[in-house]
Amino acid sequence: MPDSPLIRTPRIEDAALLGRIHQQCWIDAYGPHVDEDYWLHSTEERRIGAWERLIRRADPRRIALLAEDGDDVLGFAVLGLPLEREHPGIPVAPGRELQHLYVAPGERGRGIGSALLGALPAEPIHAWVPAAFSRARHFLAARGFEPEGAVEDAARTLAGLPALRLRRA
Repeated sequence: MPDSPLIRTPRIEDAALLGRIHQQCWIDAYGPHVDEDYWLHSTEERRIGAWERLIRRADPRRIALLAEDGDDVLGFAVLGLPLEREHPGIPVAPGRELQHLYVAPGERGRGIGSALLGALPAEPIHAWVPAAFSRARHFLAARGFEPEGAVEDAARTLAGLPALRLRRA
């Protein structure tokens, strides 16, 4: 891998690789916390379709980036408007939300997440992180994110894990 990965906007031909790495990251992160039945509806094919839709539906309020080394997608980030439906009853935070920041399991610790985060605009943003994901929380804390008080009940989160909202001013 070069000293730093190439960071760019995804193209439609990247959707399959992004869907594959997205699913790998989810299995790695959420696998120990969810029932086997969860993976019946959370599939690589669905993630590929989601990436195809995201790439085709350009939205100036959303920024999607990927990190690559040659033909290998190493990670990705998506910054967009908060999705109120994902956290009903919790006031929406001002600014944009870091909806995704994932690095392939075999590529972590090499500066890829930092490069993706650094390529996003220097603006106040927030991110929801499962409380159990200490590595992700520490990573974001080292980059200026702090808990801002909102907590999502485990029963209302996608994977059944309580989540904290972190904010970078």
